[in-house]
Amino acid sequence: MIIADIAGRLLKPDTLLVAVGCVLACAASQALAAGAGLLEPAAMPEPPPCITAKPAGSPALRVATIGYQLAVANKADCPSHAMLSGLLLHDRAAYSEKTRRTLTGLGNGFGILGVVAGSPAEAAGLTAGDEIIGLDGAPLTEWRTDLESAGATYARVEAFTATLSKTLSHGPAHLRIVHAGQERDVILAQQPGCDVSFALLPGRKPDAWTDGRYLAVTAGLTDLVGDDALAFAMAHELAHVALGHAKEAGRPLAAFGIGAGHVRQEESQADLLGLRFSQAAGYSLSGGAMLFNALTKSGSLRWGLTHPSNNARITALTQEAAHLAQQPSSLPKSTICTD
Repeated sequence: MIIADIAGRLLKPDTLLVAVGCVLACAASQALAAGAGLLEPAAMPEPPPCITAKPAGSPALRVATIGYQLAVANKADCPSHAMLSGLLLHDRAAYSEKTRRTLTGLGNGFGILGVVAGSPAEAAGLTAGDEIIGLDGAPLTEWRTDLESAGATYARVEAFTATLSKTLSHGPAHLRIVHAGQERDVILAQQPGCDVSFALLPGRKPDAWTDGRYLAVTAGLTDLVGDDALAFAMAHELAHVALGHAKEAGRPLAAFGIGAGHVRQEESQADLLGLRFSQAAGYSLSGGAMLFNALTKSGSLRWGLTHPSNNARITALTQEAAHLAQQPSSLPKSTICTD
């Protein structure tokens, strides 16, 4: 955990998430409860019931892009895999009933909010503003309308994301889309990656955590740090998933001192593996030190029973970075664009 191990912390249904396999979705009520995270226990504000989806080029796309790159570059180390599209999606059900009445430019399919650079979606020529209205010859305008409700929900988008990933697992997907008012067909290629849903949550406090299924960062963290530090924060959480830490039953008790030493060791392991993960995705080896320095300056970083001290983490990360820098590497440069 980067910032908090909070026993019983829950995401309410319909809380906005980003990039489920790099596709927008909402969490079930149990998502992220008692997960692993980056810093010491801290009271986190409850997210609002729903927030308006952000346009392409937003922090949501930034998180989706970094998450996509980490998931693809480190798929060999992840316990399970999914087919990633590189799409940020929404639908009319994602908005309140009042907003739906005034919403223009989006029909009953799945609208594209953004496309990750270098992804199958970009290769297929998909762009923000397009709408997906068919999958492998089947229309989507009436697909799973049972998941819609009077309130805002991303349940339908999340279900479509899972269906699209399953379809891609059998071969390229044939999409029928509306682009600039005209219908056309595109073929979406396969891209395996880690089966983790990357999420951007509202909240001023910089934070990141995972429950093994969802990997979340707050808007406070994306506002605070640059891409290399953000990539390390997300890679640290992905390392928890790869190492099997996120689903350990005893983690919530560590905040009260029970098994805290074991959790501190896990945090150190996730720091070192996370640095390797972020490097594999093309990010700077200085990202870890950058992150903890930024958190310290902002007053967000506290340590105690469950996490190593700031100085210890920076020292270990600096030493590991020096070691990794001496290793032969043909890693690609990052394609992330800063806001």
